[in-house]
Amino acid sequence: MKSVPAIPPRIIRPGELPQYLRRSKTWFSRNQDQLAGTGFPKQVPVLGGYDVRELDAWVDALKKTANESAKAANEDWSGAADIRI
Repeated sequence: MKSVPAIPPRIIRPGELPQYLRRSKTWFSRNQDQLAGTGFPKQVPVLGGYDVRELDAWVDALKKTANESAKAANEDWSGAADIRI
């Protein structure tokens, strides 16, 4: 008898969300307002859970924003070496 490979879930239940994000339930509860301000995905109403693809896209957007901020900060300081006192 052939074994069937496990299919990864597309929808994550709210109780599983902190584990998917590698955070504790306490951390998630404390930071929900801040997460909402960063465009954190909302639950899929009919299915009562979070779409994994939306969560992944949100994380990718956070990384992109962080990388752009770091690049801008480096550019701001790039001319600092030219300053003479």
